[in-house]
Amino acid sequence: MSKTFVIDDLHPVTSLAACAVRCASQLECGSFFFVEIENQRSCQTHSLVFTSTEGAEVSPGSRYYQLFEDWCPQKKGYILNRKLSLCYHFVTSEQTWISAMTACEKEGGHLLWLTSQEVVDHLKDFLSSSPDRRRRHVSVGIHMTTSQDWTFTDGRQITFTDWAEGEPSSRSENCVVMAWFYSFRWNDAPCFGYTRPSLCQIDSIPDVMDRELLSSDYID
Repeated sequence: MSKTFVIDDLHPVTSLAACAVRCASQLECGSFFFVEIENQRSCQTHSLVFTSTEGAEVSPGSRYYQLFEDWCPQKKGYILNRKLSLCYHFVTSEQTWISAMTACEKEGGHLLWLTSQEVVDHLKDFLSSSPDRRRRHVSVGIHMTTSQDWTFTDGRQITFTDWAEGEPSSRSENCVVMAWFYSFRWNDAPCFGYTRPSLCQIDSIPDVMDRELLSSDYID
């Protein structure tokens, strides 16, 4: 299996708590495996969170944990990238762009805003890291207004783009997806009529002193 997203590969530790602290001390760390075999304990930290461990390097006797903070609702499927202060959810149910936007807003969020190359690169890694995502177009929170401007869903004009070559290509396709056949670069697509997964984002970040770092149960 690919080890592209491994930060530390099976670093010796004394306990599960020590493994969690090691991941928490690495700002790019999002998840870790705690491995215990015949009283030998080790920790493998990852820059991504995996929806299944198929995308990660797994050893016998390992348990998988995800780091999260209490403002980002991990129990609802949200994933935290602490380095980017980005809390997002890959919504597997296929909806039109408009329906996906409405569903995100009902959860107190919005379709994900692609604001920088760093954010885009992280999401490309996330989408390509698992077989249940890597061949699916994904709706994000950018669309064209009636004045022909590309904006975020809150009305701000975009200042960064990652269009695939030749895109945008149609004035009748007014919503943006990360297109798998373009290696998740941007493609203009219809807002209605076609359904696809989406990425939701939550922005509510409390004062850093109020954050509580937690870890989830492992994924089998």
